[in-house]
Amino acid sequence: MSKGVQARKAAADAISTICTIELPIGQWSEFIPTLANNANHSNEDVVKASIMTLGYICEKFKVQKNSNLPEQTLQSILMGILLGMKKEQLNKDIKITAIKSLRDSFTFLDVLMDNE
Repeated sequence: MSKGVQARKAAADAISTICTIELPIGQWSEFIPTLANNANHSNEDVVKASIMTLGYICEKFKVQKNSNLPEQTLQSILMGILLGMKKEQLNKDIKITAIKSLRDSFTFLDVLMDNE
């Protein structure tokens, strides 16, 4: 594993841990839409890191069992992940990262479906 990949994973883990503390109390609310928008970034490393971070956030909240996040935040997280899986995305590493992240987002999907 390259140092760049290790750094992305470490940063995603640290950021996701902070998010589990800050998001439920209404802090860092602008951060999730920024990560989701980065899934359309021209730099593939930024795309991978952003989607990975969104997946780690889902994973951390899954462990907590109850995120208490606003529906708009959940939608932004899921949208960012799904952007990595769009048909136009040709980078297999990005698609694999998005698929792994989607797996961790199923708890959020359940919440959104229950709200519908």
